[in-house]
Amino acid sequence: MGPRFLYALIVGAVIFGALALRIWDPSPVARLRSLVFDTYQQIEPRKFDPNLPVRIVDIDEESLRKIGQWPWPRTVLAELVQKLSENGAAAIGFDMVFPEADRMSPANTLRFWPNSEQLAVLKSEVEKLPSNDTILAEAIAKAPVVLGFIASPQGTSIPETKAGFATGGDDPRLFAPPYPGAAASLKELQDKASGGGSVNWLPEHDQIIRRMPMIVKVADSLYPSLAADMLRLAQGASTYLVKSSGASGEKAFGEKTGIVKIKIGDFEVPTEANGQMWIRFTRHEDARFLPAWRILNGEIGKDEIEGRILLIGTSAAGLLDLRATPLEASVPGVELHAQAIEQVLQGEYLQRPDFATPAELIYILALGMIIAVLIYRAGALGSAVLGGAAIAAVVGVSWYAFSSFGWLVDPVYAAIALTAVYLAGTLFVFLRTERERNRVRHAFSHYMA
Repeated sequence: MGPRFLYALIVGAVIFGALALRIWDPSPVARLRSLVFDTYQQIEPRKFDPNLPVRIVDIDEESLRKIGQWPWPRTVLAELVQKLSENGAAAIGFDMVFPEADRMSPANTLRFWPNSEQLAVLKSEVEKLPSNDTILAEAIAKAPVVLGFIASPQGTSIPETKAGFATGGDDPRLFAPPYPGAAASLKELQDKASGGGSVNWLPEHDQIIRRMPMIVKVADSLYPSLAADMLRLAQGASTYLVKSSGASGEKAFGEKTGIVKIKIGDFEVPTEANGQMWIRFTRHEDARFLPAWRILNGEIGKDEIEGRILLIGTSAAGLLDLRATPLEASVPGVELHAQAIEQVLQGEYLQRPDFATPAELIYILALGMIIAVLIYRAGALGSAVLGGAAIAAVVGVSWYAFSSFGWLVDPVYAAIALTAVYLAGTLFVFLRTERERNRVRHAFSHYMA
C-alpha cells in the first residue's frame, strides 16, 4: 500500500467520518450548535420596541402584597378582565389555567362554617350567591379573552377549539408535538372565552427556551399556542392556514419533511418541521410590564390599554413561573409569549434554512479535500493559511447570515471538522517525513562514523 493511497484513506476517513457525525447529529453536536446561536443573540439581541402593542399585566410581588396571596379569588380576576375590556384591550390572554372550581366561592366556604341555628338563614342566602367562577365567566363573555391550557401526557381533559385550521400539503398532525390530553380550564370558563391556546414549550437539554411551538396536537386535533391565538383574536381572524411539505410552492421532493409556515391573519410565521418558531429575544424590559394592582386601582387607564394585546401572568418569584433564555438566566414565563407575539408583529424571525445543513456538509467536503491535497503537496504551512482563511470565512458568512437575514448557519462544526482534517493530514506527513529521515540516517550509518 503506497503512502499516497494510505494518506488518501486516512484523510478521507476523517472527512467522511465528520460528515456522517453531522448527519447523525448526536446531542453534543446539537448542543454546540445551540451555544453558537445563543452567542449570536447575546451579541445582537432583538431591540425592544416600546411602540409595539404588547404588554404583560403582571401579578408581581407588589400586587401580592397589596391584594393578597395567590391564588386570588376569581372575582378579582373578573374585575381585572372587566377593567381591561372597558379600556379597549384588543386581546386578553391568561398564562394560567383554572382546572378546578374556585375554593373561595361563597358556597364553597360554607363547609368551614360552624353548624348553628343562628347561621342557618345566612347559609341559605349565601348558597344563592353566584360562584366566583360564574362571575369570572360573565366577565370573560364580555371581553376578547384567550384562556391558556397545558397539553400534557397526563392530561385528563380536551380543550375546546375556538378557531379552524386550513391546511396545504401534508397533514400537519403528522408533525405537530403530540399529546394525549391537556389540563384545561373549567368548561364554564371555556364556553365563554373567545379563544384558547397552549402555553407549552418543548424542553431542551439545558432547559433554555429557544423555540416555542405555534401549534400542538391534543388527541387528534390541532390547537394554536397562546401567542398565536391572541394574534388571531386581535386581528379578528377565524382560521389558521398551515402549510406543510407538498403544499403549492413548497419543494419537498416527495418527502414528508414537516411544517413550513403558519398564516395567522395577515402574518405568515416560518416554523421548523414540528411547528416550532425560533424566538429572537430582547433583553428583559420593565416597560413591557403593567402591575396588576395599578390597573385594579385605576392608576393605569385607557391610554396604556386601548388597542393592546395583554397577557395576564406573574413575575413573582414565589409562584415559580420563571424560565431561562439565551439572554437571561431567569425571566417570567409569561414574557416568552409576549416576546413571541412581538417578534411576529415586527417580522424579525430566526430561521434555520433548509439549505443550511447541506451547505455546511458541502463546505466541509470541499474545503476538507482542498486542505488535504495542499498538505500533501505544499506542506503544512500553506494548508494552515488556507484552513485559517476557510474557518474565518465560514464564521464571517455565518454571522452575516444571522445579522442580516436571521438565518442560523453553524460555523463551529465546520471549523472543528476542517481542523481535524488538517491535524490528521499534518500528522501523517510528519510521520512519513520522520520515517524517511530515519531511513536515510540508518543507511548512512553503515558508511560513515
